[in-house]
Amino acid sequence: PRGRYDVDDPSLRDYVIGYATSHDARTWTRRDDEHVFLNPPQPGDWDHQMQCYSTVIRGNGRTYMFYCGNGYGHDGFGYAIRDEG
Repeated sequence: PRGRYDVDDPSLRDYVIGYATSHDARTWTRRDDEHVFLNPPQPGDWDHQMQCYSTVIRGNGRTYMFYCGNGYGHDGFGYAIRDEG
């Protein structure tokens, strides 16, 4: 979800990756608590202010999520891996 926009506070423009499911692509159920980083970003990390523009790929019994960090990817991009087993 994206924070509310405030021209005086740029931190409120940051994005955080969320998770939702849908059976019909019209009605969505938020399930953010079911998929979280095991080692969440810490202050000073390249992605501590923002995680955005994710892409998920499944293969070899794993799910890979690639995403951009702070500044819409200015500070870098990375990935997270989830084992399906």
